[in-house]
Amino acid sequence: MYSQVDVLFKSQHYTKTPEEAAAKSILAASKQPYGNLGPKDACTSANHKLAREAARQGIVLLKNSPGSLPLNVKVIKSLAVIGPNANATRTMIGNYEGIKFFHYY
Repeated sequence: MYSQVDVLFKSQHYTKTPEEAAAKSILAASKQPYGNLGPKDACTSANHKLAREAARQGIVLLKNSPGSLPLNVKVIKSLAVIGPNANATRTMIGNYEGIKFFHYY
């Protein structure tokens, strides 16, 4: 199993070690002009409107045919989770982390 540093190292071809790849990435990120952004920059009414619109467009409704959900463990003996996030625990639990710095009105 690869770590994120290994993936980074293998995706670029100009450093000699995974540690050097990580160090160069951190250094590059610290030099970006957006590195000092904070809530005053992100919590604008325009950004709130954009986030609401993105959420509205991203909503997926699922049809729950009678007897489909919840899954019956007596009937379903195995279940395949397929795709790029099939083994990405943080993605599957929803990425609800970090500090909330604005409130919905």
